[in-house]
Amino acid sequence: MFSHKIIETALLAEGLNDREGLPILTMGVPGVGKTGILRQIGESLGMVVITLSAALMQPSDFLGLPIPERTKLMGQDVMITRFAVPDWAVEAARAVEAGMGVIILINEVTTCTPATQGALLRVVNEGVVGGFHLPPGVRFLLDANPPEMASGGYDLTPALANRFGHTNFAGASARQWSAYMIAGGSSGQPKPSTEEMAERYATETTRMRKAWPEAYAQSAGVVTAFIENRTELLNRMPKATDPSAAGAWPSARSWEMAIRAQAAGYANGCSPAQIDALMASFVGSKVHGEYVAYRNRLDLPKTTDLLDGKVTWKHRKDRPDITQAVMRSCATLVGSDDCPNRDARGQALWRLIGEVSKTAGDAALHPAKVLIDRGLIGVHGATQVGALRPMLEAAGLMNLY
Repeated sequence: MFSHKIIETALLAEGLNDREGLPILTMGVPGVGKTGILRQIGESLGMVVITLSAALMQPSDFLGLPIPERTKLMGQDVMITRFAVPDWAVEAARAVEAGMGVIILINEVTTCTPATQGALLRVVNEGVVGGFHLPPGVRFLLDANPPEMASGGYDLTPALANRFGHTNFAGASARQWSAYMIAGGSSGQPKPSTEEMAERYATETTRMRKAWPEAYAQSAGVVTAFIENRTELLNRMPKATDPSAAGAWPSARSWEMAIRAQAAGYANGCSPAQIDALMASFVGSKVHGEYVAYRNRLDLPKTTDLLDGKVTWKHRKDRPDITQAVMRSCATLVGSDDCPNRDARGQALWRLIGEVSKTAGDAALHPAKVLIDRGLIGVHGATQVGALRPMLEAAGLMNLY
């Protein structure tokens, strides 16, 4: 599933390795306007879009050209290799310095040779180009034709395919295409100034960052509870000869991106269908379907409302899965340095831990450990730590207190 909202949400998510945005690959047949629509979405968020044509790229375009340099090493004169930073990376870094968000849009990625795909591995998730670390505000989008329709096409290697979400774009409808043509082949909106783009970008990212702690806590709590109940679904790589290995499949990395995708969907006001489509783009629709079935059986309170005393919730012995998800969501929120009213919510969580530990001690251990590690003890915590000490010690969780 492809939509403007899904791509926008991925771009605004908090990504891996302290970076901004989740990388997405959009697949579609030639000529449907993939690159144009992705550029339009990025610019609507006030971001600068730098387009790279993968068909013309070599590994050195992502690694940087090697340059020999003489230096001293253990008292000896030696030659070392440094990598010159590609011009597109310099342009991106300078735009971020000017307060802009940046998208590196790599098109025709299925024309990349395996060697060039290998050079992209650290670029997409870590933002590392040779020896240069791109600023966090540089995001990545990719588009491609199916390999059989690409000029000299290659299937994506499993290692690269597992680093981004996968969407399919069928193209604009006849009505949308006609409106675009009547508008002169543009969105019909005047091009904003650099200052207007920077302001728009700042507004969008500030809005998302404000909503992120609670959204991430709710998402991480449910997904991690699901994975601990279905451990065999954490890593399930298809065989390298299976065509699905070039698409979305579950790994520890892609589940982390799915958690962040779900959180971004909550924070950005996406519909349930949009959230599920974005999550499935990372772990695959089959495994995601099992997660949805699990999630839909839960009736979870809103994490902040529970910790702020606005709603009540009681552990049920017949639904340990709900308890596990609730306690993990609360612990994730309070454990975040960005959690508002953190001390008060920490004490509220200790009270929950006290109630849950009476009949479900295992579910109380993880949040207790989080609070102990963060130094959020207080009056209620001191009481509960004393009561839970034997269980915490048996689980090896008392080493920091």
